[in-house]
Amino acid sequence: MAAKQSEGSGDVLFRVESALKKNNICLLLGGRRAGKTRVVKELLEAHSKDSVVVYVDANKISLTPENFSIEFIGTVLWAAQGKPLEGVLPFSINHLLKKEKELHQDAIEHINTLHNELQKIKPDHKLLLKNAFAFPDAIAKHYKKQVLVLVDNAEQLLELQNFYAVEDVSEFFKDTTAKYVLATSAVSEMAFAFPSAEQAALGPLEWKHAEDLLKREWQGIDKKAAEEIYELSKGHPFVLSVLAKKAKGQKGVSVSKSFYSELLRVDGALYAHCSDAVNYALSRARGRTLPKVILKVVAQEPLRLSEIAKCIYRSAPVTKSLIERLVAVELLKKEGKVFLFTDPLVGLWVKLVSSGFEFEEEPSEEQLKEAMARA
Repeated sequence: MAAKQSEGSGDVLFRVESALKKNNICLLLGGRRAGKTRVVKELLEAHSKDSVVVYVDANKISLTPENFSIEFIGTVLWAAQGKPLEGVLPFSINHLLKKEKELHQDAIEHINTLHNELQKIKPDHKLLLKNAFAFPDAIAKHYKKQVLVLVDNAEQLLELQNFYAVEDVSEFFKDTTAKYVLATSAVSEMAFAFPSAEQAALGPLEWKHAEDLLKREWQGIDKKAAEEIYELSKGHPFVLSVLAKKAKGQKGVSVSKSFYSELLRVDGALYAHCSDAVNYALSRARGRTLPKVILKVVAQEPLRLSEIAKCIYRSAPVTKSLIERLVAVELLKKEGKVFLFTDPLVGLWVKLVSSGFEFEEEPSEEQLKEAMARA
């Protein structure tokens, strides 16, 4: 059951904790830089005394079954023993074999299974992964503690499905006693891949939480500036923080001008955020050329399918297929009969940058006025 929210991280923590009481998997969903990693780190701190807490960044762990199995088991084992990873990474099978004397028989068997399978010319990829994901349960038995595995950028785990006989990565999480929090920006893909998982979603901040964040970033901020920042940011925590710091350091410059400067300057924080959001989503969609054209078209104004097809000189069926890819990766959404950007800030960025409002240096007063008028 999805649990959408627009509250502070404390509220999300409560939702995650509640979800884990119902299920061993909770999907922590949210857009780019929506605060997922912050929630993950708060979970790590909250449970580190009474549980074995394992943090895995799926952007950094190897995603071939052989190397993933070694690194995942190693990360779990080192977390259980409270040992630093400095000087150990990258893990090798020898690191694990040296630990056998310190472990319960169940844990030893997992390491030996991994070692034996790696000796084969063609190791069984499915067996390797099944063995790796079962290791936290063996550690829980050895230490007599609950194991909580926190996976950041968890959509990368779906890459494991590209290997022989690995059709559904979610099957490795079934019937485990370990708890998993899978943090991801790939909302639709992960919800589809893990249909039985509980969900906790990070959305825009409500005003009271946004105001607290702004006051932390800018002590003494007046209500008018705070309200303007909130309206421009649409409650996105990263955007709120960036604008508060920018406006605070540029007294005498309006909040709106600070906003457009950060959005349109190629070294601006908001420019980088929007560029990253688009590139991340397009990397998950198939193809880039025509989808990018569609984004430019839709950024100008919400359009019907038939209108988009005319603008990109393609048939309705072809256009429909392309749009479905962009909807699947959360770049676009459908409201009524028209398509528009899921994130209005990203839509505004695409609209202005594709209209030529992109600057290497701080834009002039006149350039900012033109961009604001175009917006």
